[in-house]
Amino acid sequence: MLNLKKLLCILMCFSLSIVLLNMAINAEELMTLEDLDVKIIDTPVIRSDLYFADVRDDGWFALGTWNTTVRDPNCIREKFFDIYNAEGEFQKTVRLVSQKPTYFELTENALNIYIYPTEIICDLTSGELQICHSNLSEEEIRQLNTKKRFPVGEWTYMFKGITRPYSAFYRTNGNQTQLLVKTEGNAPTGTQALIISGIAAIASLIALSFVVVFLRRSKKKQNSMPTKD
Repeated sequence: MLNLKKLLCILMCFSLSIVLLNMAINAEELMTLEDLDVKIIDTPVIRSDLYFADVRDDGWFALGTWNTTVRDPNCIREKFFDIYNAEGEFQKTVRLVSQKPTYFELTENALNIYIYPTEIICDLTSGELQICHSNLSEEEIRQLNTKKRFPVGEWTYMFKGITRPYSAFYRTNGNQTQLLVKTEGNAPTGTQALIISGIAAIASLIALSFVVVFLRRSKKKQNSMPTKD
């Protein structure tokens, strides 16, 4: 027979396992469409920045942009996923609000948006929204939206600019280039921000050099002045 100490130890281990299991379930709890305030927008909007893209084998593509809408310590961001057909014609936008890392992919039938472990599926035909537990691992999801160039058939789709946010999305086949989406230019692009930062850094170095030269000359002038007995 089990003694009292062993019985208590088993009960404690069992209780601890229940607590840990509940914590794991809560950590993996799915968000709802209401939690994320998900909406379908049928009117195209010109974005002030472009961050991520995914391109389908037939030329359909989706662009992701993040806009800060609530300026508070939580940095809540409104996120837009604009969908276009192979001719570059706007189809629809999926919009949501989330602080968490968000990734997406464009499939044959849907736009899939991942906020691990939640997956939002937007049917491209009906516009119907569905939410479920993602079949992809967190690591697989993090591999999405890492590309800047997308070879598709004879075309290569790509962003214009060196760093995010980009200023335009276009495609080229070597002989011709087609502009697909261009920003409205209200916010500096990643390239512009890089140039501005570089100019600011150079200006700071020049100013610092003048200060150093001035201090050296002042010290040299003081040292050369005759001292009174």
